[in-house]
Amino acid sequence: MLDSHRAFMRAGDDLDKGISVTLFPEGTIHHNGPIVGRFKNGPFRLAIEKQVPIVPITFLNNWKLFPDDYPQRLGRPGIAGIIMHDPIETKGMTENDIESLKAKIHEVISKPLKEKYPAEYNSAG
Repeated sequence: MLDSHRAFMRAGDDLDKGISVTLFPEGTIHHNGPIVGRFKNGPFRLAIEKQVPIVPITFLNNWKLFPDDYPQRLGRPGIAGIIMHDPIETKGMTENDIESLKAKIHEVISKPLKEKYPAEYNSAG
């Protein structure tokens, strides 16, 4: 817990200095790819607190390149496909907007995955 708190403090300091940060809102590696897991509040709370835009990124095939193959956790060769979406502004948002912001960004990130892997999404139902 202390490490994650320290990481968020550093991310906030970096944002104050104008440095972009990358945060993964799931807070863990989900091995049920390509389905996007539940988002934690921290990254959204930080973006709203600092009033900075969020640039959602969809990783199209990381779940194939970096599978859950314990104990080795070996990656596979290939080219990582990503989509960098348009920034979503947080100016004027408050803590009351966290849930709607999370839902909006979850949908933006998930939409290309649902289109590319409809069978996986339909079977997860």
